[in-house]
Amino acid sequence: MGANVTPEDPWPHEWWPEELWPEVTFAAGDLKEIAARELPRIRQRSIWRIDFSSHNQRPVKTPVLDSMADLYANLNDQERADRPEKLRCLLWEVLNQYGEQKQNAQGAAFVRELFFDPDDPEVPISPKTQVESLQGKLGFGDEHANIFAHRRRKEFADFAAYLAVFIVREIEKENERIKAERIKERGEQERLEAERIKQIAEKERVEAERTKKEAKKQKERVKKEAQKERVRATDDEDVVPTVVGPGKAKGRRRPTPDQRKRQLAREKFLRQQQRRDEKRKNERVRNSVIAAVLATVFGGSLFFYLTDSLPQWLR
Repeated sequence: MGANVTPEDPWPHEWWPEELWPEVTFAAGDLKEIAARELPRIRQRSIWRIDFSSHNQRPVKTPVLDSMADLYANLNDQERADRPEKLRCLLWEVLNQYGEQKQNAQGAAFVRELFFDPDDPEVPISPKTQVESLQGKLGFGDEHANIFAHRRRKEFADFAAYLAVFIVREIEKENERIKAERIKERGEQERLEAERIKQIAEKERVEAERTKKEAKKQKERVKKEAQKERVRATDDEDVVPTVVGPGKAKGRRRPTPDQRKRQLAREKFLRQQQRRDEKRKNERVRNSVIAAVLATVFGGSLFFYLTDSLPQWLR
């Protein structure tokens, strides 16, 4: 058998969709086996009785068709069906598509009449009755048995060839579907990843905005502190900074010319005030000495007289 699928090694359904279905090819011997042996065996026993066993009957062996039926069942999530059901679904579906082609319509109808009841494909049939019914419809009598048999072999051979093509195409369609599904999933993953990156970027933007506001507030605080320092330097005009090196100052910065002028005027006023205070102090001491001398010389009464007569500013 040239197919990659065998009944002894069916593909498990759990295998999909992590991997693609492998390519399947059928050799000429496989198609001949289907047309010459397996389809006639199924027709003679009927699909519903291929697994029947008795003292003079054993299950029908159809390895190539079984592999196709198992593969088709796995492709359509029917791997739990029994063997007759798998073969029935495969042949019925292939015959329907086979008959949709104009050149194969008569051949599909011929093969369908041999395997299925035309009124109800799920009702078991009698193989002998179906053959006789088909011969009567086509006008073949007993004398034309050989012609009918030749026609049957030809139709089975054509149907077997199409059956192999059908299986290969089904695998290709399933692989295309899996690829499309993967592309869709990959696109969804990329969309989710882009959304996640967008959220991270938004968080970073918000964090950057918050940092920017904090920096702005810090800058304003520094600016206010510097302004306060300038105000304190302006108010405290007595302090002259010590120059350390060229162009550098330790402490507060140098006063402006106006500040220096006000400082000198203030110092001058303080010196004048100090001289006036010293002059008044000296005059009080002098008057006190004069009063003491007079009291000693002229006596107490004269002292009180003179004291009362002194100007107010000498007391």
